[in-house]
Order: sequence, then C-alpha cells, then structure tokens
Amino acid sequence: MSLSSLTVFNFGYLGLSNIIRNCSRLLVAISFALTLAACGGGGGDSGEEVIIEVPVDDATDAGSEVAVDTTAPIITLNGDAEVNAEFGSTYTDLGATATDDVDVVVDVITTGVDVIDTSSFSTYTITYTATDAANNTTTKTRTVTVVDTTPPVITLADDEDFNLVQNNRYSKYSESGATAFDLADGDINVVITGDVDHSAIGTYTITYTATDNSNNITTLSRSVNVEEQTPFITVWDTNPAGTNFSSASNQIIIGTDGSGYNFTVDWGDGIIEENLTGDTTHTYSAEGEYTVKITGEFPGIYFGYHTRGYDNDKLLSVEQWGNNPWQSMENAFNETNQMTFNATDAPDLSQVTRMNNMFYDCLAFNSDISHWDVSNVTNMSAMFEETNSFNQDITAWDVSSVTNMSRMFKYADAFNQDISAWDVSSVTNMSEMFANTEIFNQSLNDWDVLNVTDMHDMFSVAEAFNQDISQWDVSNVTTMDRMFYKAEVFNQDISQWDTSSLVNASNMFNGATAFDQNLGEWDMSNVTNVTNMLSSSGLSTVNYDALLNGWSTQILKPNLNFSTNATVSSAGLDAWQYIENTYNWVFNHNSPF
Repeated sequence: MSLSSLTVFNFGYLGLSNIIRNCSRLLVAISFALTLAACGGGGGDSGEEVIIEVPVDDATDAGSEVAVDTTAPIITLNGDAEVNAEFGSTYTDLGATATDDVDVVVDVITTGVDVIDTSSFSTYTITYTATDAANNTTTKTRTVTVVDTTPPVITLADDEDFNLVQNNRYSKYSESGATAFDLADGDINVVITGDVDHSAIGTYTITYTATDNSNNITTLSRSVNVEEQTPFITVWDTNPAGTNFSSASNQIIIGTDGSGYNFTVDWGDGIIEENLTGDTTHTYSAEGEYTVKITGEFPGIYFGYHTRGYDNDKLLSVEQWGNNPWQSMENAFNETNQMTFNATDAPDLSQVTRMNNMFYDCLAFNSDISHWDVSNVTNMSAMFEETNSFNQDITAWDVSSVTNMSRMFKYADAFNQDISAWDVSSVTNMSEMFANTEIFNQSLNDWDVLNVTDMHDMFSVAEAFNQDISQWDVSNVTTMDRMFYKAEVFNQDISQWDTSSLVNASNMFNGATAFDQNLGEWDMSNVTNVTNMLSSSGLSTVNYDALLNGWSTQILKPNLNFSTNATVSSAGLDAWQYIENTYNWVFNHNSPF
C-alpha cells in the first residue's frame, strides 16, 4: 500500500469545538496510516482505496452550529451628553470610546464638531458612531448649546476713587461716566447710582451696574471721600537778607492771580483773616519769621516780578502743600530766591495745566519734586529758566500732555538729569529749551519730536551738548534759526534729517565751531532764510562742496543770502555758480577763484 492510496479521511460532521477536542484522534489516525504504508500491509490489492474513519463525539456536538456575532459595540461618552459652550469661546470636544464583546478595538467616528459656531446662539448635535468587524453599528449623540454666562466688563472713565475737599468750589465731584462692553451683546448701558454731599465729611459710594441680554450682571463701585481741608503752610521772613521785595520790613504780601479766590489766612501771630479774594498784605507787630497757613478757595499763589509789588525774597519755604486743589502754577514762585521745599507731601496738580515760569530765577531752589503728578500739565515754558541750582531727578515725570517746553531749562546751569524716556510726543514748541545750559549733555535720540514746529535756539550756546539726535523726525519743524548758535562742541551727523518743512535756518550753526557735517541731502526747497547759517562754523571744504552739489539739484527759493567761513573748491564751483546764477543767491564764503 502506498501513501498516495490513502485518499479519504471521513471525519463526519465536525464542529469547531469537536475538531479541537479530537485533534489527538486525527493525529493518531494519520500516524497509523503512515505506518501501514511503510510496512506494505493493509491486506488489500495494489491501488485499493483504504478508508480510515476517525470517530466523532456525536453525543457531545450533535446538532451544534457555527456562532454568529450580532451584538453592536457600546459607546461611552467622555463627559456629559448635554453640555454648554461659552459664547465666543473655542469648543473642544471630549470625544467618546467604544467597547465590543468580540472585537478588541473599535474606532469611534465623530461628526458635527466642525459646524459648531460659538459666535451665535444655537444648539448643535455631535454624533458618535462605532462599527465592529461583524458590521454591527451603534450611535450616540451629545447636545452642545452655545450660552452666554460671562458678565459685561465695566470701565470707569477716570480713577476709581476721589478725594474731595469739603465746601470748595474747585473740589466738586463730577461724574465722568463709565462704559460697558459685553462679548455677546457689544456695548451695554451703564446705570449709575449714588450721590455725594460736598458739605458733609464722609465716604460716599457711587455704583455702576451693567446687565447684558442673558441677564449677566456686573457691578462696580467707587468711593468718594469728602475731607476736611488741610492748610497750605509756608514760612516767611519779613526782613530778609535779599532785596527782592516790596513791602515794609514788618509786612508780607501774598500774591494772587485773577479771580476765583475766597480764602482764610492764619498769619501766625494770632490773627486770622477770612473771606479774602485777592492780593493781601499783613502787618506784624515785629519783624521776624512767621508761619502762614492758608485754607479755603485758593487756586494759586503768584509772584510776579518784584517790580510789580510782590515779596519774592520774603518767602523762605513751603512746609506743607495740604489738599488744596491747585488750578495754576504759572509764576507761582517766580524769583523767590530764598525759597526751598521742606514739604514731604505733594501738591494736588490734577487740575493744573500751566506751570510756565513756575521756578523762573529761583536761584537757590533744588528740592525733590520727583513725586509730583504733572500728567495734566500742558505748558512748562521757562519752568526752570535760570534756576541755577536745580538738578533733581525728574526722569519719571509724565509730560505726555505738555505742548510747550520753550525755555524750559534755559540757563539752568546745574541741570544734567536723564530725561531720555520722556514722552514729548505732544510738544509743538521746543524753542530755547536747552539754551545757555552749561553742563547738560544727556541722550535725547529716542524723543518723538514729530509734532514740534519750532526749534529756534533750542541748543543755542549749549556749552556741553554733543549727543546723537540723528533719529529725530523733524519733518514738521519750520523754524530752526539759531538752533545750534555757538554750540561750540556739537558735531553730530544729522545729514538725514527731513527738512522738507523748514523755512527759517538763519544763524542755525553760526559760531558752532566744531560742526562739520554734510548737509547736501537736506531738503531746502521751502527755506526762505539762510542768512549766516554756517558762519563761523567748523564746516570743511569737503562738506561745503557736498552741500553745494546737493542743493544745486533742488528747486530753491530766490534772492537769499548765504554765509559761511568754509572754502569752496573746484569740486563745488559749478554748483555754487549754478545756484548763484539761477536763484540769485548771494554767497559770502572763502573762494580761491
């Protein structure tokens, strides 16, 4: 018998479980057949089919069938089935997972997330679908509702709290209002409640309420404190060492400016005067120093020039500013040559816009005023002019409202503080600002001077100034006459300045003996005055030739006189003659021709 003749195995009906259980029977049958063939046995003829039957345990598996998977996966949501999404937010879905009794891993397909728009109020449905290997499918949903639970944001128009002086016309509470914005509804109306009694000392509450369309409510409040007035305290000497005063040796004069006064003075000798409305003179029984206290409506102290009848030299010190709501500091301490500040508090300058001439010619003044709030001041003209001793740190001052800084530090011989961080973007007038300063030499290159129109004499006779100001945008400046007049050390490259608005450049560098820069690229098309522009300057032949060659390519104003001590060479000859012949300029310069 050959192995090939063993062709039929009759297993009968085998279910999967019977096949597994009868594997050993099958292996035994196969082993027997192979042995029989090897021995040539079998008892049959050659080619006879041999049938080996493997018994099946019919009793165990009779009537069994193949199992079929008809159970769908189970989906479990991560998070709740109903959720809210905040209006205007980015919705992030938590997703879902699926399990199956047969398959190990079943993917979940999510649809509907991409259509959720939180910029509008609506309800969206997210669908999760899972399908197993037997194609059993299940779905589950999540409902997403866009809601607004964020209250409006209230913004007050000014500081949160107010301190007012009792019964003072310059210290009244004036509601400046508030605004409210809601992410869903935009601008929201603000309801303001609360009153202030200016006649009664106390703390009053003003409440601001805003409610959006989803009934989200925001409230904000501020306190308004009505306080008893604290006095403005000064010390005077009726008979000082100086000569800058007008009254007798046992008198003092308190100066006022204009109207709006109704004040009380405690003269320091037991006498108190009330209801004063203007300049007032007090006579003491004896010469000496007296402490004077002022309360009431006193918008400003005023010292004009002594020839106008004021006691400038008799004021020795300011001991306390008090809570007086000052209205002006114009000429406040003009020529008070003996005066100093011992006060540790700061004046209330919240309503002050004018500080021009405030410390003009205060020869001894050098007190710390770094903590003053000058953010509402617009005029600082001549504020420290001829304040020869002043050199205090005013770096942190907020000067963003100032428009006039003319003569601000003129003749301020000791001043040399870093003011590079000042916001001067509102300033239009810087004329004579640092004129005649002896030691000032600080960086100013970062200043925004775009709105400045007048720079005449700005650094005139500034003995030490030689800083880089090449980054200045001077495109709106019309007046630069005498800007660097006799500024003997200044020699910075300002060749790229935009001078398209410049009209007056007369004497601009006259006497600036160190200045030697190429100004050939300056736009001179609107200039009408160049008289002595570079007279007695340090301008070299090379840079003078470059100036002529550059200017000759422009359309210039006719009939101008130009002076310089520089010498023109053959390199600038044609340009010089072109300007002279075409525009009828008169040149006063050195020429070898």
